Amino acid sequence: MGRIFKWIGNAIVVLLLIIITAAFISMVRARAHPGQIPSIFGYRFMSVLTGSMRPRLKPGDMAVIKSIPPENINSGDIITFKTNESILVTHRVTDVTGGKDGLMFQTKGDANNVNDEKQVSEDKVVGVMAFSIPYGGYAASFIKNRPGVIFLMLIPAILLTITELKAVLSESKKNENDAKKEASLKDDIGKI
Repeated sequence: MGRIFKWIGNAIVVLLLIIITAAFISMVRARAHPGQIPSIFGYRFMSVLTGSMRPRLKPGDMAVIKSIPPENINSGDIITFKTNESILVTHRVTDVTGGKDGLMFQTKGDANNVNDEKQVSEDKVVGVMAFSIPYGGYAASFIKNRPGVIFLMLIPAILLTITELKAVLSESKKNENDAKKEASLKDDIGKI
């Protein structure tokens, strides 16, 4: 049973270290290239701010976006694109047409009654949603501020401390039991 808890604890520490490293890399890239959306292994993580894609995406969810060639985008795919005002929008593709400047995508929020007013040109597409993480946007917002970063650094430190403390206590108890057995054995030998 102790091995299972140790394995789970180690897995949690490794997962948190990966998250901290990814968040750090993302922050460094965001500061180095302010106009670009940082990516990790080709994926971009975006917080959902509105309810236009309900029930598929809710405010506070995180949409994980993967860049793919525009010709691989089909009707029904959920894409993230930049508007002319450079606002990022994540909506579903309802139609794909070819235009003089390349592919054009008609989009619509799942919760909206009508298609978006303007079609999206292929050069405005950031990528296709690979998957979403419920409430992940809230978590991302939390770890972007100082208390969140401190929290993420403290959890692995606390887990490592607990794991090491358990190992020390276990070793101490084992040594104590070994000493008792040795003393008992000496008593038994002395009686013979």
